[in-house]
Amino acid sequence: MALITLGANSGKGKVLQVVSTTKLDTFSISSTGIVAVPGFSLSITPSSTSNKIFITSNFCGRQGDYGGGWLLYRDGSSVATPSSIGSRTGTHSSGYDTINEATANFSLSYLDSPSSTSSLTYAIYIRAYSNTIYHFNRSRDDTDTGDRPRTIGTITAYEIAG
Repeated sequence: MALITLGANSGKGKVLQVVSTTKLDTFSISSTGIVAVPGFSLSITPSSTSNKIFITSNFCGRQGDYGGGWLLYRDGSSVATPSSIGSRTGTHSSGYDTINEATANFSLSYLDSPSSTSSLTYAIYIRAYSNTIYHFNRSRDDTDTGDRPRTIGTITAYEIAG
């Protein structure tokens, strides 16, 4: 767990900029491996190497693969790996369901210390474990009826003074 201690008048911890994106359309995948959710990323350029980037993402979808999940990536690489992973599949958020009508809410938050003043791209990826279909912003069968939800996804990045 990271703890940020703020000085009384140091300016540390102040939000310097906010960048956000919203994905309104749907996406589905049926393959194994790790794949970016198209159009679900943002870029932010820190003003100092000592600043941190706090990322939050909320979205709904259907994960019909008990061994997979959702990942937060920075510039094409995962931001963190769970400890003692062994042969397990590492994800940042996961939730298996088999109900046609269902979508689950997925949430990711991460305080990144990129030590950079270059443009950084954060994105949500799907880790498909066993070739099971994943759905983003929609239910499993996506029937055009009142009991099948369509949702939106958001990613927000906050540059925090370090």
